[in-house]
Amino acid sequence: MPKIIKLYNGKIEIHFQEANHSYWLLDENNLKKDGSPKKKRLAGCTTHIGVLDKPALIPWAVDITVDFLREHIELLRDGTISSDQILEDAKAEAERIKEQSANIGNIIHQWCSDYINGKKPAMPEDEQAVRGCTNFLDWVNEYNVKFLWSEKIVYSKKYGYVGTADIGAMIKNKKYLIDIKTGNALYPEVRLQTGAYLKALVEESAESYAGRWALRISKENEQEYMARMSKKKYLKVIPPYVIFEAIFLDSEPDMLQGDFENYLACLMIYNWKKIASKEMS
Repeated sequence: MPKIIKLYNGKIEIHFQEANHSYWLLDENNLKKDGSPKKKRLAGCTTHIGVLDKPALIPWAVDITVDFLREHIELLRDGTISSDQILEDAKAEAERIKEQSANIGNIIHQWCSDYINGKKPAMPEDEQAVRGCTNFLDWVNEYNVKFLWSEKIVYSKKYGYVGTADIGAMIKNKKYLIDIKTGNALYPEVRLQTGAYLKALVEESAESYAGRWALRISKENEQEYMARMSKKKYLKVIPPYVIFEAIFLDSEPDMLQGDFENYLACLMIYNWKKIASKEMS
């Protein structure tokens, strides 16, 4: 059964299918023969932002493939594995690591969500997930964070986009939107994503927010970090290891509007590409 969310004083109804993470808008202007409204599938904000190029992914995948071949080359030399098999395994290694990382990220996200909702979850079994959850708790205690909600589905009636915002919280008597990322770095896309979410929240509720925070939880320990960074021959000095960081995204008053306008540019390109692809096919 889908999760049903009513927004704009009940005038907008969104159905969310958790199994495939899909959003559906109950379209009152498009009716079935029996008079009931049809459902219109909506792409999420992250899908729109996906039109941006991700140049870092290709070098990362190449490094993973080369490392795999380097570590397994002896198996090829002594005949333990065929050349075709080792090439297939090397080709699949980057995808395997990406899926493994995504699973750890999901564990941390779910644990934080359960904690915010007062479920008192037990610590995960995975050591990397435990590190992420523990450092999240350290930040909560240091800043005396008071959570208001988590995993809130937001929708902009004006622009027709939808998404799921991570956290709303009070910090020093001011309300903030908070997004959690698990990974080795924070990327510029988080600005576009949180900008879209916050604008949709304000549009629907007319509530005031003081800005956006992005939290990064590292999946690496210090040894893993140093091993990865030591391979970057262009670095003269390796930056210090940071397991957790909290970045305020609105240090200047015009940052939110600038990020939102650039998100809308992604939305425009996404919609153009969808139409153009259909016409070209």
